Amino acid sequence: MKNAVMISIRPKWCELITSEEKTIELRKTRPKLETPFKCYIYCTKSKEPFSYVTDKPIDRSCGKMYRFISGGVVIGEFICDKIFPISIEYSDPNCYIAQKEFPYIRMTDKEIIDYLGNGKIVYSWHISWLKRYHNPQALSAFGLKRPPQSWCYVEELKQ
Repeated sequence: MKNAVMISIRPKWCELITSEEKTIELRKTRPKLETPFKCYIYCTKSKEPFSYVTDKPIDRSCGKMYRFISGGVVIGEFICDKIFPISIEYSDPNCYIAQKEFPYIRMTDKEIIDYLGNGKIVYSWHISWLKRYHNPQALSAFGLKRPPQSWCYVEELKQ
């Protein structure tokens, strides 16, 4: 039985997750796994290289440790320790979903509504115990030939 999840995330959001500014990931669905469970972060491909914070220094010019990649690899993992449903109702023009209630999503109200649609239920995946990989992994290490559209079940890697 598969006991972990591979989640596809765009480079923009990977940067915020690996810098620990984004600690909640929104998805339209959720796995049928009891929390906590392990999630592997597949960073989708990008035409432009982007930076993510890593445990080992690559470029120290800013005083932080960065690594530059163009995506298409598994860049880390986290433990999803909570998932809770959120109902999105955007009929009140004075309601600011992202800033008031969910600041760690790091999405604007428009981005949330564009992704989810109005009046929908979304699942909030809480990111904890983030581990960034110094050497990103290929999907084949997880038995995958192509990346998941949103997420898929995988076997947890043995350390």
